[in-house]
Amino acid sequence: MDLTDQVGTAVFVVTFSLFLGSRMHTVAVESAERLRLIQELRRREEEVSALAAARAAEEERARIARDMHDTLAQGFASIIVLGHAIRGELVDDRAAAGRHLDMIVSTAQDNLEESRRIIHALSPARLMHTPLTTAIQRLAQEITQETGIDATLDITGDPWADPSVDVVTLRVVQESLANIRRHAHASHLQVALAYAAEDLHLRVSDDGHGFSTEGVSSGFGIAGMKSRVSDLGGTVQITSAAGEGTVVRARIPRERS
Repeated sequence: MDLTDQVGTAVFVVTFSLFLGSRMHTVAVESAERLRLIQELRRREEEVSALAAARAAEEERARIARDMHDTLAQGFASIIVLGHAIRGELVDDRAAAGRHLDMIVSTAQDNLEESRRIIHALSPARLMHTPLTTAIQRLAQEITQETGIDATLDITGDPWADPSVDVVTLRVVQESLANIRRHAHASHLQVALAYAAEDLHLRVSDDGHGFSTEGVSSGFGIAGMKSRVSDLGGTVQITSAAGEGTVVRARIPRERS
């Protein structure tokens, strides 16, 4: 090999080495940038999760506050009014005082039951060691024992478990049964769960008095139910009319991994 060939080879080796070194440096820089982006993405995801959890907690506090206002606060206000009435009746009308005292006891008992239901609703304790279908069956049995309403549960499809869907479905059923207990004066109610591959269809119906769905107050909890289901991308429909009972329908999509 003459000098020219040796110089050419050396130049090629140096050039190739520089090129290879440059490429390795570029790859290293790109890898470091990808790692930074991945770490940044994870940090953003953690921030979003934290914000979502905070929002869910705030919504739960708002719902509980509404429940307490609609039940406990009104019950205690009634007890106070009745207590003031009894003050004068103990001297002038003991029979009326006795009736009002019975009403105080009854209202206090109702408030005790409501407070227990609110406490139960603070966390999905019913679902900790129990599938959704069993938890709803127990709710149906409880309302029958407490009120005498004939409650049934109908399940179609192959039940699947999704923690988010289960919690929201349980909350909607609890709210619906609470409304039936307080307002419907029903003799029969049915909870129906229809499991499909991609979503769960819930139907809660009763043969009670019904109500006009126009201008419904927040006391019925409809806004809260719609908000819970909407957060999962689902829908809620309320059908009712005076004297025709009430039907609550919800479609809740299954979370896809």
